[in-house]
Amino acid sequence: MLKWVAIGLLIINVSVFLSIGSQTNQSDEAIPIQSVGVNEQAMLLLHEVEDNPPSFSTLTTPQPEADNDSDRKEDAGIEGVVVRGLSNEQNDLPSTELSILPIVNDEKTQSPERMYAEQQATEICFRVGPFNDEQSVQKASAWMIDNAISAETITGNSREIKAIRVFAGPFLQRQPLQRYTAELKIKQLQFKEMNRELEYYVYGDSETGYFVSFGYFHQQELASKYLEDLQAVDIQAELETKYEIVGPLYWLQATVPNDFVNQFQSREWTGEDIKAEQINC
Repeated sequence: MLKWVAIGLLIINVSVFLSIGSQTNQSDEAIPIQSVGVNEQAMLLLHEVEDNPPSFSTLTTPQPEADNDSDRKEDAGIEGVVVRGLSNEQNDLPSTELSILPIVNDEKTQSPERMYAEQQATEICFRVGPFNDEQSVQKASAWMIDNAISAETITGNSREIKAIRVFAGPFLQRQPLQRYTAELKIKQLQFKEMNRELEYYVYGDSETGYFVSFGYFHQQELASKYLEDLQAVDIQAELETKYEIVGPLYWLQATVPNDFVNQFQSREWTGEDIKAEQINC
């Protein structure tokens, strides 16, 4: 019994082995061997490379040529640039290619000076003032607004000359002061010969010193001339300018359109001291 079982298993193993072998042979025959592309030119040694290797243009796919000459157009562009393959419809389209830009040989057009010469100021700036009170500056500002003029109010003070004093001193003691005034009484006679009047008065105290005043002048030229007359008769004197701060004062800094400048400058303001001075914008 065991003998027959062993023989049966042997027969089954032999049949299975034969079936597997037949399938292996069939799969080997069904798969074709594909050739691998090799760049033979790159594998050459240095001494095997040709003197004139083929260019890349010969390896690329050739472009189809036009069937007739009417489909291909050659245009000579700027600086010898040639544009190929443009049809009539393509030439009519706007383009920013260098070869299609127009040639400009106008020296005046390319001159930088012409650009600045053609520029004209559309607005001119003025500084108007000084106005002594807010009411007058508000009135002027309202007039500017009505005439489409933009203006900015600026507030400040002004240092003005009050008077020019002709004086002598200081005298720290009374004795030098008395000698000086005694000489002035004699000089008065000389001044009368010059058809001039010599008037003076003494002011000050022992702490600050004593001064002799010959009067005030509002014009520098007249004060200087009077000082020369005193020195001509050996009277020693000096000039002293007195200042005072006036304010607050107001100015308007206005931006005037170019076509309205003449009307602006010809306007009469509320005060004689108010001036319209052109300034940089």
